Amino acid sequence: MKVELCSFSGYKIYPGHGRRYARIDGKVAKKRTRRAVKFQRAITGASLADIMAKRNQKPEVRKAQREQAIRVELCSFSGYKIYPGHGRRYARIDGKVFQFLNGK
Repeated sequence: MKVELCSFSGYKIYPGHGRRYARIDGKVAKKRTRRAVKFQRAITGASLADIMAKRNQKPEVRKAQREQAIRVELCSFSGYKIYPGHGRRYARIDGKVFQFLNGK
């Protein structure tokens, strides 16, 4: 593997990295390119501090919060799990509520 040296900084430049250019005096030099620095930004509705706090929580705490938010109910007929936004709910006159996974 042929490693060249940067004409400005003297660092090693590996093949495929850096850019060649011609100087005014006619010599060809190879310049080292820099990578973009990653920067973490906040998402709309959540500050960066909130995101970092949630990220640094223990996995068990996050899993418990997720389970609490999902609030899965069971079908009154089959016993299958009914996730939010699915199934049908019927209320009798006496106030008893039934949840059904589907209408069949």
